[in-house]
Parts: sequence; C-alpha cells; structure tokens
Amino acid sequence: MTARQLALDVLNRIEQGDAYANATLDAALNQSDLSPRDRAFATELVYGVTRRNRALDWLYTHHLNRTPPLNVINALRLGTYQIIELATPPYAAISETVNLVAPKHRGLLNAVLR
Repeated sequence: MTARQLALDVLNRIEQGDAYANATLDAALNQSDLSPRDRAFATELVYGVTRRNRALDWLYTHHLNRTPPLNVINALRLGTYQIIELATPPYAAISETVNLVAPKHRGLLNAVLR
C-alpha cells in the first residue's frame, strides 16, 4: 500500500462513516508498513484534504456535469491538493492519483485534474 492509497482509504472512511480523521488515520498507519517518510506524506494528505475540503471542491466542480462516486470525489480532492497546495509536479500527482480509482473512472479523473 502506498501513502496515497492509504490517504484515499482514510478519506473514504471519514466521509462514509462520519469518523474522526485522527483516529481513522492513526489506526490505518498502525496497520501499515509504510516508511516514516511515507507515513508523514499520508498524514499531510489526509489532514490537508480534510482541512481544505471545500476550497478543493470549488476548484474542480465546475468541470463536472454530474456528481461522481465518493471515492472519485476524494481522489479529485487528493490530486487537487497535491497540485495546488503541495506543488507536486502535475504529471506525478495526476498519474499516481488516477491509478487509485477503478478503470472506469480514470478518464474522468485524468481529464478533470489536467
């Protein structure tokens, strides 16, 4: 499991179950075998997306005709956060984020993030 996969999984759990970010993230990190650097990256992604959730939604929603599934919404937030807030090179953020969702949603995610 990568840091991005863990972050997306935690974000989905938070949204689906009204769980707290800190408890959900801690439990996921304790079960993972991520390096300290990847654990820090996953933590930044989860807390950053959670903190900037509305602003991130505003940035990409005007590119959508309808609301995608929750996991795609969280992947859009994750990719947007990496590009806008962390200044991750777009090609890296988009490529890695697109690979996190089911193949049928990859085209949408790729188009909106680009």
